[in-house]
Amino acid sequence: MMKKQILFLTFMVLAVLAGITKSFGQNLTTAPTGCPTPKAIDATCVSSGPLNPIAGTTYEYTVSVSDPGNTTINWFVTTNANFITNGILTTDIEAIGGDFITAAGTTPTYAAYNNAANTEETIDITWKSFDPSTDVFLVTYAETATGCTDNVQVYKIVPVHAFTLDMVALGTDGVLNTNREDCVSKVQGAAWDATAGEVVMDYGVNYIYFAVTAANFSHSWLPTFQVESDMVAAGGNTMAVDWAYPTDAVSGTWNSTTAGSGDFTSNIFTADDAVLPSGGAAGVDASGECIIVRLTVDHNKNETLAAINIDFAVDGIMYDPSTSAYATADLGDLHTTDGPDAGTADDCPWVDGYANDVLDYTLTPRPTVTDGTAPAGDDFLPKN
Repeated sequence: MMKKQILFLTFMVLAVLAGITKSFGQNLTTAPTGCPTPKAIDATCVSSGPLNPIAGTTYEYTVSVSDPGNTTINWFVTTNANFITNGILTTDIEAIGGDFITAAGTTPTYAAYNNAANTEETIDITWKSFDPSTDVFLVTYAETATGCTDNVQVYKIVPVHAFTLDMVALGTDGVLNTNREDCVSKVQGAAWDATAGEVVMDYGVNYIYFAVTAANFSHSWLPTFQVESDMVAAGGNTMAVDWAYPTDAVSGTWNSTTAGSGDFTSNIFTADDAVLPSGGAAGVDASGECIIVRLTVDHNKNETLAAINIDFAVDGIMYDPSTSAYATADLGDLHTTDGPDAGTADDCPWVDGYANDVLDYTLTPRPTVTDGTAPAGDDFLPKN
């Protein structure tokens, strides 16, 4: 596998329109029946639990009261450090679907969120991603049946970041973990141009597919892709990267990417649109959800008599609600373990960029045909 620091050998990048596009390229014939299984983050990297929740995961919170069934227990979340002032309970309460809570009180036998009449001692809460330096409190306010006295207990919630990506190769039939090698495309056109005095060639297009699973994120995430290859620019090679939700990869609705600056030297493709949780959900838990990625290699006039080796990598960054953007480095996807470096640069939790979520892919060459006809041995018509 090529080192990531090697400069990408030049090729022209196919210009694509921003946003969602109806693809005219090849689509999957069958949607995958599943997604790549996310790798769990090593417990030594990220220590999570009800007080240190991971975005998208549901946690239970339980208390015991001295007179169960007769004591009302109001569960709510607030950022106001003054829970009770002059005997009055704060009304500064965070709403479900706001900045901090995805869902709460969804289990029928558990407490409802922010319900002063509730008597249940357990509530379930699914948290969003938010800045761990923000003071966020889960309050349980208990009051006797007669209302003559009360008590309050408070948890401090400090979230942990555990966003991960996992990638495998994908066949056009939707089968995961397919062989990462394919023949270079067959010749699509060969015609004599009498004016130019040469055979005009079209060496076809290869479509290469990957499935990328994202886990433990809230709101959305923005993918970028790195392509490194020994394909040369001669002959007008072009590349493009698109992504789609699994069923859209069959119907042909692909989301485009934009290549970085420099038509001939850029190897980074940034998605024009962020990836959203399915079904309008606010987040995705440790089980993950996947997208399909398509790398298009148009050989144009490049004969490809030697194998093309491609390293394809994915990186992602989660939406930051405090900036309404995808630019907070600490919200990048994490590697699941420590890296090999002797220093601390890749100690976990490690935002690893393109270092680990990378696959190598090979396009095997077309046959070489040499002239053996006397007298010269080089009498083939020239090709452009």
